[in-house]
Amino acid sequence: MGLQRFAIFTNPKIEDVLESEVQRVLHAHAHKTEVRPDIEGLVIVEVEDVPAVCDMLCAIRSAHYVMRLTAILDLPQTTDAVQALVRHIMEDPVNRLPDISKAEFFRVRCTRLGLHSFRSHDVEREVGEAAHEYHKIPAKMRGATTILRVDVIGDKVVLGVQIHGEELSKRLHPEFIRDASIRPNVAFAMLHLAGYGEGEVLMDPFVGSGTIALEAAVRFPNNKIIGIDRSDRVVKGARANAETLGLTNVELTTANARNLKSVVARSSVDCIVTNPPWGIRIGKNEEMEDLYRGFLASATEVLKIGGRIACLLVRWEAFLHHCRSSGRWVVKMARPIRTGELNPVLFIVERVEDTMWNNIKRDIFVLVGDARKGDGVTTLESFKKQQVAVADGAASGEKEEAGNGHEVEGEEAVEGEGAMRPRRRFSQ
Repeated sequence: MGLQRFAIFTNPKIEDVLESEVQRVLHAHAHKTEVRPDIEGLVIVEVEDVPAVCDMLCAIRSAHYVMRLTAILDLPQTTDAVQALVRHIMEDPVNRLPDISKAEFFRVRCTRLGLHSFRSHDVEREVGEAAHEYHKIPAKMRGATTILRVDVIGDKVVLGVQIHGEELSKRLHPEFIRDASIRPNVAFAMLHLAGYGEGEVLMDPFVGSGTIALEAAVRFPNNKIIGIDRSDRVVKGARANAETLGLTNVELTTANARNLKSVVARSSVDCIVTNPPWGIRIGKNEEMEDLYRGFLASATEVLKIGGRIACLLVRWEAFLHHCRSSGRWVVKMARPIRTGELNPVLFIVERVEDTMWNNIKRDIFVLVGDARKGDGVTTLESFKKQQVAVADGAASGEKEEAGNGHEVEGEEAVEGEGAMRPRRRFSQ
């Protein structure tokens, strides 16, 4: 049985998610998978030529599109790069020009990433004319039965024939779309990297058109999915999208991301995966800081200990600051993901015990205990001595790891409890 090579594209920086899913879906049929570090967003797979292989490839949810791979060429580094590329292809059309001889109509599509002196449309026009002359098949912009792909990624050119109609990442067919909506394949990657799984409660506090919530609902039809947005119009649109897909496990409601406990009970959510406003077109720095601060404080109340937040951010500094300063979150991942012309960062943070608040409560307890023995000056001096003792202990190496980003730095007696209590400090 022969082997075929397919090129599968996704958003740059989530190639590992795509490769993992390819191996899982194709299983024994995949002989080899390869992530090309010199071609962003690409995974190449060699697979057995079996009747169901195209159906299996089209079921991959982290993919943007799939093509039957013809060739990978170097982009000519000349002033007439597109014309030089076409000449190079036509020098050996059997091995370099994708075979569309059985097509009734065709069209050329080009995805271009990087800095070039030409546009995607220039590639589509020039290659389309050459393919028409060679195969004698008419080109058709709409309703073409075959899509010839010529993708220019940096200084590489990937040629092949797309094995499906419209892009796989448009599979949700929404009735309502917002301009800031992300693709379903990116939503899949966010859910995967957040470790979201069977039986977990998911919330999207900035649901928008519902891409993340709908992707989760399709993958886990028995899970509880909650989507909220402060706009009635947006919630109605997301609800229309869910109804179009026939999904019944998505609860959509109007609410504010700063007050999540008005929607769900305390410590009842396992995972929050969301795409908050990026603040590109609107929103001052102060407004974004207030939004992230309020959202994180609210999420602290509804997430279980060990629960995760996964969110895409452009102006992420304020979010990271509030995560670290609160003592309630540990940053598990910060990964840029290419979406269009932007590179938002996917942050995944985990809810941990309120270590900083526990420290404050413990220190207050110690101060109150000392106050029973002496005046306020003695209490303050005692407190300072405790801090110096802890610092000296840390300097002499008397500390050990305590897990979850905490450190045990010596021990102190707590009056009235007859036991040693570790002094903890949150560290990031």
